Amino acid sequence: MIPLGVFYLDRAGAQTPAQGVSSAEKRAGATAALLLSPAEGTVKHMRKLWLVWTLLAVFGAASALGACGGLGSSATSVDVQFLSPKDFSVADYAGKPLVVNYFGSWCGPCNAEAADLAAFSKAQSGKAAFVGVAVNDKQGDVVDFMSKFGLTYPVVLDDNSLSAKDGITGVPTTIFYNANGQEVDRIVGAASLDQFNTSFAKTQ
Repeated sequence: MIPLGVFYLDRAGAQTPAQGVSSAEKRAGATAALLLSPAEGTVKHMRKLWLVWTLLAVFGAASALGACGGLGSSATSVDVQFLSPKDFSVADYAGKPLVVNYFGSWCGPCNAEAADLAAFSKAQSGKAAFVGVAVNDKQGDVVDFMSKFGLTYPVVLDDNSLSAKDGITGVPTTIFYNANGQEVDRIVGAASLDQFNTSFAKTQ
């Protein structure tokens, strides 16, 4: 593997990337470099260092943009509160309606409904509690998913105990509980904002 930022001098004295340079040209370039005066060698050496640092800066900036989603990305980082399955109980949310959304960041329909789910949860902020239950998922992927769609409620990383208890056969599945902790409706499959609102009305 050719190291990044290594340049050789061609016969005309120009700086050339290592790719596509023959062994003979490399040897010629090395010989030419040895024939430079000390002062000229220092100048050439400084130019090489400047080029290496420039390349590193460019690649570093590109990597940073990629990590942040690139220019024009609407995703923003959010702090996600994670709960263990044993620490989650519907009874703990008694006193106001509760909406539990079973999902997976890897799930196409879950991604399809996420924007409407985010709008719905924000509209009902203060009126109801929301909890996400991530099925067969990884914490880092869940954080990316929540950040992408602006979802801010707590998430349980399911160990399959909750999905088994609630009879979840597929995701997304959204369960609606009234203020007494009783299930009043559930939506199996991707839902629209209107569907969320219709089901939520049954919690009142």
